Parts: sequence; structure tokens; C-alpha cells
Amino acid sequence: FRSLGFSGLEFATVVSLGPLLMIFIPPLWGVAADRSGRPTMLLKLACAGAALSFVFILQAKAFVAVLAVCAVHSLFATAISSLADTVALAEARRIGTDYARLRLWGSVGFIVFTYTFSHVHSRIDVSEYIASVGALLVAAYALTAQLVPSARVSHVAVPSVRDALRLSLRPEVGCFLLAGIIHWAAMSPFHLLFAVHVGDLKLDARYVGWGLSVGVTAEVAAMWLFRWLRGRIALFSLLLGTFLITAARWYLTAMASD
Repeated sequence: FRSLGFSGLEFATVVSLGPLLMIFIPPLWGVAADRSGRPTMLLKLACAGAALSFVFILQAKAFVAVLAVCAVHSLFATAISSLADTVALAEARRIGTDYARLRLWGSVGFIVFTYTFSHVHSRIDVSEYIASVGALLVAAYALTAQLVPSARVSHVAVPSVRDALRLSLRPEVGCFLLAGIIHWAAMSPFHLLFAVHVGDLKLDARYVGWGLSVGVTAEVAAMWLFRWLRGRIALFSLLLGTFLITAARWYLTAMASD
């Protein structure tokens, strides 16, 4: 977006579109998954739709064109995480392992690509290739999704909108959702501006890859060790500890200048 000459407001608007649609779109896919019992089929459809729509980013240069492509892409892409989690949970039960042990491989892929791409970018300007690389990656996960076995996922009872409303009115759920809102409000500028911040500090582009890779490596370690942690620390205490560590992390991130 910076290479296209977008202002900070313009690329923030584009990046905010996905989270905005995520409020409304994934619940619709979730209802369809619950009613059909076929989240794997819907995951394949969402990945294919995301890939086909993202191809148009290769030609989109103006702000309005990029915004339109990202809007259509988000109608599919915002559903992928929740559908993939549903499929992963069912698959973990089927093969007798933890969800975290499956989920960590996505983070491993993130580390490998981020580290590699930042090192390439530190040597040559790859701005003109970013859209092409992005389209290839989206196509790759769409093709990968087609390999997932198409098993039905059954519920004891299909949840209703009334069930969801009843759950959302519980005070502890409200507190949890509020904590999530505050957490992601802190994460958003990091995701949006960390690479820009590193550039403004006149640091080498590879530090973007190193910084993100170290953070996600810690995530992989936490997921791999989760079974061990869960057996020794109560979940509430574990969650409280992560929030305290996160607060320290944001403070140190803001203060770091070299």
C-alpha cells in the first residue's frame, strides 16, 4: 500500500475492512456449517472464493479499486479461520491429539515465510512483486484446503440464535469479550504499522522478519507445551499471566528505538 502511494488513512481503511466484515460474515458461514454439518466443504469454498477474488489485486492500483477487491475477498477470507478451527478441532479428536499441536503448523509456515521474505526484501526492493506473491500464497492455501478430508461434523444439538444471545448475556462472557476487544485494539496498530515503524527507524527490513518470527516462535512453543501447561496451571491463571506479559510486551515495543 505504501508502494502504491496510499496515505496512512487509506491503507488503514483497507486493512480495517476485513475486521469490520468479520463481525457480520463469519457468523453467517457458521450458521451454514451448523445447519449442513459440512464445515470442511464450506472451508474449501471459502478458500477458493478468497483465491479467485484476490487475483484481481494484481490489476488494482487505485484506492477505490483496491478497496473493492479487498471487500469481495473479505466476504470469503474472514470465514476461513473459524471454519479451519472447527475442522481442526474435529480432526484433533479423530486422531487423538490436541488442537494446539495441529494449529502450530500454521505458525511455523508464518515464521518461514516472514523470515525469508524480509531477508529477500532487505537485499532487493520487492514492492512490485508483493501483490503477485500474495496472490500465489492465497492460491496455495486454496489448493491445500482441497486436500482436507470431507467429513461431516455432527452436533448433539444445532445451536440457535437464541442460544447465542443467551450465552452473550452471561456476565463472564461479556468480560471475556471486552478483554478480547481491548487485546485486539492493541494488536491492530502493531499488525498494521510494525513494518512501517521499523522502516521509519531506518532499520534493515530483515528486522521485521526477525521481530515477527521470534514472536511467533514463542507462540509455537506455547502451543506445543500447552498440554503440559494446562496440567500445572489453572486456565484462568494462565490467561491472566498472558495478559500481564502482553502489557509488558507493548510497553517495551513502544520504547524500543534500535
